[in-house]
Amino acid sequence: MARFDFRLQSVLNLREKLETQKELEYARALAKLEEERARERALREWKADCIAHLAAMVSGDGAGSGLLIDANEVSRYNEFVEVLKERIALQQKAVKAAEQFAEDKRKELVEAMRARKTIERLRENAYEEFVEEEKREEQKQVDAVVSYKYSKM
Repeated sequence: MARFDFRLQSVLNLREKLETQKELEYARALAKLEEERARERALREWKADCIAHLAAMVSGDGAGSGLLIDANEVSRYNEFVEVLKERIALQQKAVKAAEQFAEDKRKELVEAMRARKTIERLRENAYEEFVEEEKREEQKQVDAVVSYKYSKM
């Protein structure tokens, strides 16, 4: 039996490498997205802690324990909470950008997978044709042997 030689094997190899590269890029994009989301969660937790501490100070459950509240400290906490709100808004934009980047990388990966699968289908079809051609050649040889034997009789 002859050896099957796919003429587009180098293209298939290239497409497989490109797909692997796109998988890595997508994985990095997902990791970056998760990192941005973690930063946003941390900022939200920090803001919630500050608000809880400020509420405790105002209600008298905090460090003052019923003593007078320092207005400057309350003002600083309020200013800091506002800064955290701004940072959270910026971080939300960073998360949106990371989500879009990850989606773009996912689309690139899907396209690379389609390109590889297209070449793989061509390879499968070529292999099936090769096998059929081998069967036809084998049948021709069998027919030739049979006809030779029949003509000798």
